[in-house]
Amino acid sequence: TATPRINRAARDWTLAFFTALRSYGIDATASFSMELQNGDDSVATGIAQRYPNGNPAWLTTPALQTNFGPASLAFWQQVHSDMASVMARAGMSPYLQFGEVQWWYFPGPTATVVTEPGMPFYDTYTTGAFQTAYGRPMAVIPNQNADPGPLAQECAFLPGLIGAFTSAIRDFVRGSFPNARFEVLYPTDVNDTALNQIINFPVDDWTPSNLACLKTENFTYTFERNLDKASQSIQLPARHGFRSEEHTSELQSLRH
Repeated sequence: TATPRINRAARDWTLAFFTALRSYGIDATASFSMELQNGDDSVATGIAQRYPNGNPAWLTTPALQTNFGPASLAFWQQVHSDMASVMARAGMSPYLQFGEVQWWYFPGPTATVVTEPGMPFYDTYTTGAFQTAYGRPMAVIPNQNADPGPLAQECAFLPGLIGAFTSAIRDFVRGSFPNARFEVLYPTDVNDTALNQIINFPVDDWTPSNLACLKTENFTYTFERNLDKASQSIQLPARHGFRSEEHTSELQSLRH
């Protein structure tokens, strides 16, 4: 509930850093994901992504994976606005990245550690909104490899929440900073299933008219030295209408 959301130390350090970058003529992007190290996972607070059994989605970092409901949106709107303010004070045109602003990818904290009975789509806001939209409970989707064919309504609804979320953040920030730019970081490796590719890419909102850039990330493909998959990832932005000068593929190096 603190305002500004970003604390004084982080604001001061970031302001100094961006000011230094600008003095060298270097542009910068500030990125936020959906994760909170000290997030409140209570049902009453309402910001956690939840599995079908009600468990909150905690990752191994450790961090709570937040959802796309109104409480989470209000928090992240202010976070992005706080950072836009810092960038503007540094003399930069605010440039903000939706960094892995998506549903968590697995029924557990990692791709290989399955601890839950399904994917993390079952917080109160999401299930209630789905019930209202379709007149039935959302199906329990067991894992990222589920066939999207029988899940047409779920596959239409879930990415729509992401698109509404990113659109609302853009509108909120631009209310104070009309020149703010936005981009998306899309990790192709963890989305390399038919289901995840649908639910984690809101095609109606993540477009060149709304975003300055679409970036891809490929930790797994780098680790596996899989150049075919890396090449597909590099080409993905163009398939969504982003010209080559408007996208970057980050082929991350291994850190030992």
